[in-house]
Amino acid sequence: MNSLNLQAFATFYGIKIIAAIVIFVVGRWVARALRNATKRMMAKGNVDETLISFVGNLTYIALLAFVIIAAINQLGIQTTSFIAVIGAAGLAMVWPCRAPWQILPPVFS
Repeated sequence: MNSLNLQAFATFYGIKIIAAIVIFVVGRWVARALRNATKRMMAKGNVDETLISFVGNLTYIALLAFVIIAAINQLGIQTTSFIAVIGAAGLAMVWPCRAPWQILPPVFS
């Protein structure tokens, strides 16, 4: 590989790596800010401290998952399979919760 091709290769992927790092750092900062805002709003509503912590951490982890997928996608890696796994995991968590709602009267469903 000659020096011109090596320089073009390094420039192309260097910019992608820098963009992915910027996406990750800014996204993590936004996720933290939204977690803190969620916790503050719930604290003003006199919600239980355990629930505040749980929802705040759930918000942060969900947003961070999207940020990581966006950063990986910026690197040029196909993220379709990652998104499918996250969707399947979400469905696996929600599916058992549907049973209690089936016994409610039709007024509530």
